[in-house]
Amino acid sequence: MLVHSEVVRAFNALLLKRVIRVGDLDTAIEGFAVMGFPNCFGALDGTHIPIRAPDHSGGRYINRKGYLSVVLQAIVDSCGCFQDIYVGWAGSTHDACVFRNLRLCH
Repeated sequence: MLVHSEVVRAFNALLLKRVIRVGDLDTAIEGFAVMGFPNCFGALDGTHIPIRAPDHSGGRYINRKGYLSVVLQAIVDSCGCFQDIYVGWAGSTHDACVFRNLRLCH
């Protein structure tokens, strides 16, 4: 099982070298409309990445299923390409809270 810092280092090494940003909204909306989802520009989901207990505040990382994790939330376009990825919130953080703090919401 990876610890939080190993997960963050892996994402930094692999993903931060690539620029991920929301593309052309009209193209994205058209792509989802063809699939039967009008006025949609992205599909959002999250997952929990298991971690070892941090030295302090380990309880904050216990998710609703009872294991320690950090939250990863991502948005993909109609082609399945990542448009936004965020990882790092403690596992006990509600999905809506993570979403409200995405760059995309601001």
